[in-house]
Amino acid sequence: MDLPKSIIVMVMVMSQQILLPNLVGAVPAVGVNYGLVGDNLPPPKDVISFIRSKGISRVRLFEPIPEVLEALKGYTDIAVSLGTRNEELPNLAMSQQAATDWINRNIIPYSKQVSFIWITAGNEVIPGSYAQYVLPAIKNLDASLKALGGFQDTVVTTVVPSTVLSTSYPPSEAVFNDENMINVAKYLNEKGFPLMINVYPYFAIASDPAHITLDYALFKSHTPVIMDGKLAYYNLFDSIFDAFVASIEKAVGSKNINVPIIVSESGWPSAGGPLATVENARTYNNNLKAHFHKGTPRYNKPFDVFLFAVFNENQKAPGVEQNFVLEALRGFTDIAVSVGTRNEDLASLANSQQAATDWLNTNIVPYYNNVAIVWITAGNEVIPGENAQYVLPAIQNLQAGLQTLGLRNVVVTTVVATSVLATSYPPSQGAFGDQNMIDVVGHLNGNGLPLMINLYPYFALVSDPTHISLETYNNNLKNHLQKGTPRYQTPFDVFFFALFNENQKSPGVEQNFGNYYPDGVPVYPLW
Repeated sequence: MDLPKSIIVMVMVMSQQILLPNLVGAVPAVGVNYGLVGDNLPPPKDVISFIRSKGISRVRLFEPIPEVLEALKGYTDIAVSLGTRNEELPNLAMSQQAATDWINRNIIPYSKQVSFIWITAGNEVIPGSYAQYVLPAIKNLDASLKALGGFQDTVVTTVVPSTVLSTSYPPSEAVFNDENMINVAKYLNEKGFPLMINVYPYFAIASDPAHITLDYALFKSHTPVIMDGKLAYYNLFDSIFDAFVASIEKAVGSKNINVPIIVSESGWPSAGGPLATVENARTYNNNLKAHFHKGTPRYNKPFDVFLFAVFNENQKAPGVEQNFVLEALRGFTDIAVSVGTRNEDLASLANSQQAATDWLNTNIVPYYNNVAIVWITAGNEVIPGENAQYVLPAIQNLQAGLQTLGLRNVVVTTVVATSVLATSYPPSQGAFGDQNMIDVVGHLNGNGLPLMINLYPYFALVSDPTHISLETYNNNLKNHLQKGTPRYQTPFDVFFFALFNENQKSPGVEQNFGNYYPDGVPVYPLW
């Protein structure tokens, strides 16, 4: 899976063929990719600590990110794979000095406190415009490691997708479709270095559901689906994996290959596309975990495999790319959760009861028993605006869907900004300036449902500093919420904005509402 300008952390156990006697956990195992293509993820030091707390002892970084490398310092029992950025490949390929500089910049400063075992020259660049640079980059990086000394246990390889195969069916007929890939395979075979491959049965069945059964894709077939000569295939994963094996055999001219194979990515999305459900994702990942140690019909030994991914990543391409999720963070039932719909989903949710029920089945039902979902918000700050007319019918359809599905203790509302008010001063003269808002309030009032409002005295102050005094806001708000207000004489819930400063929001104050810096240091004492 191509992930430009992002981080993937891949937890892995080394293949036995390149096993180092001084490393812990030297048996092939299932690890996990950790992607950082999102603006709502924990800081790297917390993620590395979380991964380590689960007993996972192998990590692969897609590119050198100082914060992640700093987080790994001291964990010398974690075997690390570090990748180059794809755009660095031409320079690394054409200049030995550039390769040495890369090692000096990204490996040497951490090498006494971080155990670097793999370096990957690019991610999924064969076939493609960078393909010609992969092999010379591998050679230059390997030569630099040897010249610098002390890195005899570090190997250099690359990561390739199934698009390097001209065909994958039947596996025995597979061949590489790119001369660059053939040359890489020959070199790795000579050195005994591994090849990392990305294997996604999901994309195969999603693109050809008429000819691939779900049982075959999910490791659930009890009889062979494909006979390739004498080799029987019960699952699609083995067929794709063995297509790589057969292609390497042809490239090196021998069935006795000296290229350990590591599955660098495999997984199943939980939402966002056909057959992308939590149940299918759970079935696939658990069955793959139970399968890897058996090997495949053509590769009769265990192999490392890394599930994709720890977190759903909200800045990846919309659809299945955002939903390769594990269940590791479930179970925090003491945290009350509010789940919002996307603003762009409102029209569909408003116009179709089935769409609302489908949304609940995708986003609420799979987590209902393990996550304390208390509120669903139909849109965020869309009244007034072009989607305002859809808010009330979307609320009504989501409510009806909850009742039909028997999901109790969950209420539906929306989130509005102070721009819904025609005036706010004095408070007694406050009135809504949009009929859609008046209709929403009538419905909420008739059903005893809450309204979520966004209040920012800050913006009022900066727009009129001569008439409003400045005080220590957040701490005073914490002390105030239990008192209610002159007109609303009961305590109320408050959600502070925000946990972290977010550097991809609009420049200026929007980036600086966080209670914490990305490294976890508080901006000011609050909690």
